[in-house]
Amino acid sequence: MSAFQFADALQSNGTPAYYEYNHFKNNLLYFDTRVDSRHSISTPDLEKRLEHLSQGKPLRLAFSGRLIQMKGADHLVTLAKMLKKEALPFNMTIYGTGELENEMKKTIKEYQLENQVSMPGAVDFYTQLIPDLKTTIDLFVSLHRQSDPSCTYLETLSCGVPIVGYNNKAFAGLLELADIGWGAKINDLDTIKKIIIQLDKNRAIISEKSKNSIVFSQQHDFESTYNNRVNHLLSIFNQ
Repeated sequence: MSAFQFADALQSNGTPAYYEYNHFKNNLLYFDTRVDSRHSISTPDLEKRLEHLSQGKPLRLAFSGRLIQMKGADHLVTLAKMLKKEALPFNMTIYGTGELENEMKKTIKEYQLENQVSMPGAVDFYTQLIPDLKTTIDLFVSLHRQSDPSCTYLETLSCGVPIVGYNNKAFAGLLELADIGWGAKINDLDTIKKIIIQLDKNRAIISEKSKNSIVFSQQHDFESTYNNRVNHLLSIFNQ
């Protein structure tokens, strides 16, 4: 950190770093993402997906990432079990691989969740994950315990999918900037369950925040982020 005192500028990925180092001069906030304007969801495609919500069909939940504890993967199947116990119609797709994968599959069988939860494993980002999120997912469940500025947040929002998750510093910081989801204390899985159940009864709110997600992600897509960072660097030489 002492080296920053001699820097002409900083570029902070995510709100935790931005707020931590905001007392240093010329600090630029940006959000990491691989999604450019070509891959963001279009308005017609979003409206088509939102029709699913208005038809009262089961909520479609998703998670993508490493299946490890700090990403909250150990809570995903438990959440599915809780939702099933509440007799909530839903489907949950868990994308990714990791050290908890086999244990999660075993638990799915143990609690007879095969009809609710699927685990397709690791899929290609541009040809399957992004298209799936844009067309078949209503809510993204992010139970990250760590406060890293995961690119998952902005990439999910670019698909017009709002997020319900644990309020680690990164996600809480996003919620302070944009109305794109719902948060609960870390490890408070009961509140996450209650949020999802209430959203199932008030689906217009999901639609509203889906649209908010697009607006925010477009302000921070790959092109915008790249241009802002380059212009920020150029401004240092023009001082």
